[in-house]
Amino acid sequence: MAKLLFVHGGEKVKKDTLGNNYTDGSYNHETWKRYKKLASEITAAFRVEDTIYEQRDAMSKFQPIDKDITIIPIKDRKRSISEYLSLKNKKYNKKLIENNVKKSDIIIARVPSEISYYAINFANKYNKKILVEVVGCAFDSMWNHSIKGKILAIPEYLKQKHYLKKAPYAIYVSNNFLQKRYPIKGMSIGCSDVVLPSIKRNDLKNRLARKKKETDKFILGTVGAVNTKYKGQQYVIKAMKTLIDNGYNLEYWIIGGGDNTYLNNLTKKYHLEKNVKFTGPKNHSEIFNLIKQMDIYIQPSNAESHGRAVLEAMSVSCPCIGSSTGGIPELVNENFIFKRKKYKDLAKKIKKMINECTAEMAIYSYEKSKQFAKSKLDKKRIDFYRKVFNNKIEDEKDS
Repeated sequence: MAKLLFVHGGEKVKKDTLGNNYTDGSYNHETWKRYKKLASEITAAFRVEDTIYEQRDAMSKFQPIDKDITIIPIKDRKRSISEYLSLKNKKYNKKLIENNVKKSDIIIARVPSEISYYAINFANKYNKKILVEVVGCAFDSMWNHSIKGKILAIPEYLKQKHYLKKAPYAIYVSNNFLQKRYPIKGMSIGCSDVVLPSIKRNDLKNRLARKKKETDKFILGTVGAVNTKYKGQQYVIKAMKTLIDNGYNLEYWIIGGGDNTYLNNLTKKYHLEKNVKFTGPKNHSEIFNLIKQMDIYIQPSNAESHGRAVLEAMSVSCPCIGSSTGGIPELVNENFIFKRKKYKDLAKKIKKMINECTAEMAIYSYEKSKQFAKSKLDKKRIDFYRKVFNNKIEDEKDS
């Protein structure tokens, strides 16, 4: 079979003391299994963390990368203005990608990512088959990151728009949002990259059996890094303050890694230390177990192209509330979309959910998640692969 080059600079590979490779979770065994349908040899270009983890720590925190995937490390370009404008590491990365494109038969490039843009250029130059996976919005992620990010947001948006026009084939993780913002002239589909466990009706039955009263404790939760403000957990904390002052009994679980100083200080400011729980990073199975215990899952992000965590919550029939950001409104019931950054509007949605709609929205989550069942997404993706790669693809079998 063919040789495949996978390119993405957006996530860093972690290494343990035995030389094993890991990621934060978006590249699990099921991800690599897709690409193994296309090629017998897979090389992946990633940034690599300097930290070397003890094996037991890496195994508990991260997702292992299949051992037969060859990792080629690219040099990091930091997000500072000076680094963005400089040529440091740029020539090295370009040459690395060019050499590996020439040795490969198929290129899969995830965007937004600078090295993925190199891959698109070189794939076109050397007449290689290339498929682009559109997994994010450069503008939203930069604009909501920092002051420096706001300076870079428009050039990064224009860059992503420019390179996608060159792509002959693309898979978008959203159904509408990314397609409208970054259209391509070639062939494309919308197909989520979420990998849901089996969607069980028993989860719905257990949730409907809870029979909570308004005075009972309601557990809210969000999954996302705590060291960046664009994930929006601060709006949930502010909304909680309003509701608790009006007699609601709430607890908020914040699941995710990073420096939580900002959120912790906000919690102290509002005297909510007993109501807000920072769990730290959790592996995939632990996250699902925690979501099953939540009463309402909230995705309060300022930038979210798709909303993988929302779908994961829906797959265990958890009622969901989300911001009016990116692809989130494609998933969450329209009555429970709050205006981005507006914590008072979020408080109204939480109140409405508790008072009227937890059972109804549990059923909604269950039914919505079935549209993203693994078998359905696999078939959609494989059918597209067949069109792109001349029908030489086997049907995906559930394992």
